[in-house]
Amino acid sequence: MNPGFSPRRWAWLALVAACLPFLAGLPGGFLFDDFPTIVHSDRVKLESLSLEGLWQAAFAYDPTGGLPRPLVNASFALNHWLSGLEPSAFKLTNIVLHACNGLLVYALISRLLVVCGHLPAVAKPLAVLATTVWLAHPLQVSTVLYVVQRMEMVCTTFTLLAMLGYVNLRVRMIQGHPLSWPLATGTVVATALAWTAKENAALIPYFLLGIEALVFRCRAANPAASQWLRRGVFLGILLGTVAAIGLYAYGLSDPSRFAARDFGPGERLASQAVILPFYLGLIFVPRLDAMVFYYDHWWLRTWGVSEVAIGATMLVGLLVLAAWLRNRRPLVSLGIAWFFTAHLLTSAPFPLELAFEHRNYMALVGIVIALVGIFEPRRDPFPAKFWALPCVLVFALAAATTLRAAYWADASLLARYLVDINPGSARAALDLGERYMLAANRNPDSPLAAAAIAEYERAMALPHGSILGEHAAVLMAAQFGMPQRPEWWQSMVRKLRDDPLRPQDVDALAGVVEQRLEGLAVEDAPLLEATLTAARRGTLAPELVLLFATHAVEGAQDYAGAVELFARGRFAARNDAEYLQRIDDGIERIGGAALLESVNAWQADHLSPPQ
Repeated sequence: MNPGFSPRRWAWLALVAACLPFLAGLPGGFLFDDFPTIVHSDRVKLESLSLEGLWQAAFAYDPTGGLPRPLVNASFALNHWLSGLEPSAFKLTNIVLHACNGLLVYALISRLLVVCGHLPAVAKPLAVLATTVWLAHPLQVSTVLYVVQRMEMVCTTFTLLAMLGYVNLRVRMIQGHPLSWPLATGTVVATALAWTAKENAALIPYFLLGIEALVFRCRAANPAASQWLRRGVFLGILLGTVAAIGLYAYGLSDPSRFAARDFGPGERLASQAVILPFYLGLIFVPRLDAMVFYYDHWWLRTWGVSEVAIGATMLVGLLVLAAWLRNRRPLVSLGIAWFFTAHLLTSAPFPLELAFEHRNYMALVGIVIALVGIFEPRRDPFPAKFWALPCVLVFALAAATTLRAAYWADASLLARYLVDINPGSARAALDLGERYMLAANRNPDSPLAAAAIAEYERAMALPHGSILGEHAAVLMAAQFGMPQRPEWWQSMVRKLRDDPLRPQDVDALAGVVEQRLEGLAVEDAPLLEATLTAARRGTLAPELVLLFATHAVEGAQDYAGAVELFARGRFAARNDAEYLQRIDDGIERIGGAALLESVNAWQADHLSPPQ
């Protein structure tokens, strides 16, 4: 690597390093959350360009307990308008966005290196090296080629823009220039736009506080401005700490929010003591067989107290190291703080999935900042031989990313690979089973049909699983004219009775009932037993009570089952007048006054309010 090589050309080389490895995954299909967010979302499927259509598409995403993400959804709609549901077009947009983010990472790191004392001729090649590592790391594959994670990428784009704007503002203050209102306005606008992509925008003040406290240290040409900055940092640390404590206390305060999970808030918080070191392991030793994409096989009791204690000790040690190096190597301290800040929300005691690889998209920037921050400020360029090992590292990362991306080029190959490297994942088994089922083309004698059933049954047998395996096997058997095995139904009823009643389980059960009412030959008696089991667990939406009761009358022809379903629905929501009215409207449509009388009698005989 020639240190005299034009920095602009190095930046373009970094851009190429971003694009080429990921292009290997372009031919692949949509995956997992891509389907509900894009493929099955009619409002995102923009056929003609109009402001009304874009507006409807922008607010198509409705996350439970979260905010809409209009900017990203509008981009999905534009992708569809330009190329239909062609996965490669969506992925290519993500790759271009990843490259643009790389340029922002390069600009930010080079600026920070100069602020910390490096000569620009040294800072720019180091920034190119750090950026290329970030761009070409194989951990990025499951963000860049997983289309729906454009939400993470767009939020990162505006977060980096806000940080870059702030850094440039502070450099001007140190140099004695007046406040640049365009820069200040741009920083605020970038922060606001980050909120249109993902709630992680809430972390921007923490990132900026870290940069100020560890890099700029409240320096300014004007002593009065410096004093105000010190007050601002003190207040920011105080408010930020209070906000974080309040956020985590809120998450820990109500375990009922975790009713649909196999873990509680304290357990989730403890799990992060193992998961965050695992992320660091993937970053520093990027083994492809450890990047399993689906982490539903993880469950807190998979780890013992010793693993949690060791992980927590390691994390505390990193924080102590960051504090110790804050004067000697400020960028190392900033990089460590950056990593923790990036995980501040996703590691909180909220009912989120335990782990996802894309949560490291922003965190990885902190790690590469820490790595280049190891070097003392230099006024002279590195010798040519210095660049030999970094070049080997970058090419090795790019090769690993190309290999991983190649698996994403074929949906069936990826499904098989994910099962091979993670046989404990129910999601991987279900995905592979679906690939086999589609390839069998409704031929019950096809070996692929048997392979699909085998994968579904394997998913059923995995611990702490949902009823999605049973749901898939029952529907496939009904569609293919195959026997619906009693053990599938028994497993479904047992899980609905004994395990946490997850939203996905209720949705899956409702899907089977809907298919039955549309004429699919699903067995009625075991299906009614499953719906009654779910209703006995607690409050169901009135639409579900009506759906299940309709099946009891029209499908199973079990009037008593419908009476119990309605009675349990009315009892569970006895203090909700609107809910009761919707239930009663359903009773009126199905059986009128006679059915209502039976429901009231059953409720009086079998259910009584708690004393």
